[in-house]
Amino acid sequence: MTVEKTKILKILSKTETLYVADYNDTYGVSANMIKKLFQYKDFNKALNLGNIVLEEVEDGEYTVVEGIQKLVTLSLILFALCECYKQTNTANEEAISKIYERYLLGKYGVKLHLNGENKIIYEKIIYKERLTDEEKENALFVVLHKFWEEIKQESISANELYQLLKAIDCYNIVIKHGEGLEFYYSINKNNSRLDTTKLIRSYLSDREPSLIYIFDNMVQRFAESDIYEMFKIFLKDFLSIQNTKLKINDAEIFPFFIAYYEDMIKNKSPELILKNISEFSERYLKMIKVDFEYFDIKKKFTMINDIGGQVAYPYLMEVLTDYDNNRINTDILNLILKTVYDYLYRGNEFDFTKLSELINQRLILRNYNY
Repeated sequence: MTVEKTKILKILSKTETLYVADYNDTYGVSANMIKKLFQYKDFNKALNLGNIVLEEVEDGEYTVVEGIQKLVTLSLILFALCECYKQTNTANEEAISKIYERYLLGKYGVKLHLNGENKIIYEKIIYKERLTDEEKENALFVVLHKFWEEIKQESISANELYQLLKAIDCYNIVIKHGEGLEFYYSINKNNSRLDTTKLIRSYLSDREPSLIYIFDNMVQRFAESDIYEMFKIFLKDFLSIQNTKLKINDAEIFPFFIAYYEDMIKNKSPELILKNISEFSERYLKMIKVDFEYFDIKKKFTMINDIGGQVAYPYLMEVLTDYDNNRINTDILNLILKTVYDYLYRGNEFDFTKLSELINQRLILRNYNY
């Protein structure tokens, strides 16, 4: 790893291609950067944007691990500068041409390679292609218009604005190929914007790209039910089962998943591991949606859900696994569900050991009565 204090435009000029990490492709655009720039001009100081973390891909090509919002925002300001001062004089035309060559275009078209809809919008902007009315509602285009307006209101010359941009400082951290995911997690693990699902997907994609469809299908089932965020909770509950009912917090889901996967891979194929997780995710969805064949089971899950009984889902996932594999029958499942409901309805905090003892007592009593 290397760390260097540098000018942010130097990062753009010395790189050929910058990719957005797939685990960090949800970001905004800083609409306030240009205002900050003008404020720092008044104090005769250079704006410092903090850290830009790049992961080496190959010569001249990098994945942006941290700082993509800053680079996209700066690129849009550069584009706004070019548009505001185009066809004004020969010197400005030459400067605009250099800005495109150095900072906006790279080895494979645009220098910044975004993902999804942002990729389409950004490339249309840089190539000056017509956007649809719907595309103009994208944050990239909305903020770009704001930059145009602020540049015009400031009545600043093209050269003066360019010099302000050239003076922007940052700390450029370059890490080796393969270190990006872990680095990103380590600096963002307590950040609310961290998307655990994307982190795990990226981890699996690096190792088993041909099987990533299994994971994607899991996530899609939750997304189609408008409960995408519940997939993260499923992962937390699933991993708690694998770790003797240990309570796992949000920041620990990713490292616990890696530990689970690397332990399982010693004895099982990647396909079997992912299919097993997928089966558990289906049971989890059935509990959320109360999607069961028998009326009594549906009724009891509805009752459990109505009193906030989702805390029992890790335990109930295992119960449903036994049920699906014919290790317990419908009568036993009904008894277990009733016991869980009674236990939670009385206001007891979920305790696996106490609940198991209560269920065992009821099973013994049931068998005795028979």
